[in-house]
Amino acid sequence: MKLAGFIPGGQDVGKQRRQIRALAGDRPVDFYVEKGHPTYFTEDREELQQALEFCRTESATFALASVSGFTSRRWIGLRLLSEFADQGIDIEVADDPTISSGSIAVLALSAEVAKDKILKRSSEAIERIKSRLEKGETHVSRAGREIRKLGARSQAELSKAGNDAKVAEANQFAEDLRPYIEPLVERGISMNAIAQHLNRLGIKTSKGGKWYQSSVSSVLRRLKNADRNK
Repeated sequence: MKLAGFIPGGQDVGKQRRQIRALAGDRPVDFYVEKGHPTYFTEDREELQQALEFCRTESATFALASVSGFTSRRWIGLRLLSEFADQGIDIEVADDPTISSGSIAVLALSAEVAKDKILKRSSEAIERIKSRLEKGETHVSRAGREIRKLGARSQAELSKAGNDAKVAEANQFAEDLRPYIEPLVERGISMNAIAQHLNRLGIKTSKGGKWYQSSVSSVLRRLKNADRNK
């Protein structure tokens, strides 16, 4: 049986080729090397789509050197592999022989449960922080920043005084959100999951809209710049 050896963007191509060839043994391998950065949105990953199409048309096995690097989080990678298996595609992973089309659904579910437990603990931590702030107490982040204010001001309240004022206000907006976002980041929660969590809490973006991965990323960049300039 043929293999479609997929190498995610940003990985050591030579090393992963060797791993997949060792996995293949005498079986032929067609390699698909991703040029862009891995994302959860498979339809945007051209080389991944090519590999999956090859698997469908040639009844080939989808092969990875490792789940690590396939997506930003292991549980997301396992979920995607489970979706591929549901489409009738065989799965093999060089550095984890426990992963197969038969086992992937259970492994993905176990990873999801672990992720949900982490998110629950993060939510509880956020609630504790909110409670302290509402009582007028100060929360000190792991980065050593003191946070005294709960919530964030609306971007609609910004004056049109100039770019410097807008930048300062945007920075303050990010700072006000630190108690909500920082505990999740410290626990390795993905930006997409953080966006979904903020939406569930009813917190709006600076423009009053929903959160997406890109908007969380923008806030995190501002917080990192603030920490760098301390």
